[in-house]
Amino acid sequence: MLTNNFTLDVKSVASFPLHDMFGIQLGSQAVHLPFYINMDFDQLGASQVLPA
Repeated sequence: MLTNNFTLDVKSVASFPLHDMFGIQLGSQAVHLPFYINMDFDQLGASQVLPA
């Protein structure tokens, strides 16, 4: 868990309306339990699987 004081700034995006969908308030907010995730993976090319 991170130990500094952090804030989260939630912006309004028309393609994903967080407030309308989940009730998340827009604007600057205090972060109470901040954590950091480092993910490392490769995205392979897409392929189509046809039924036999």
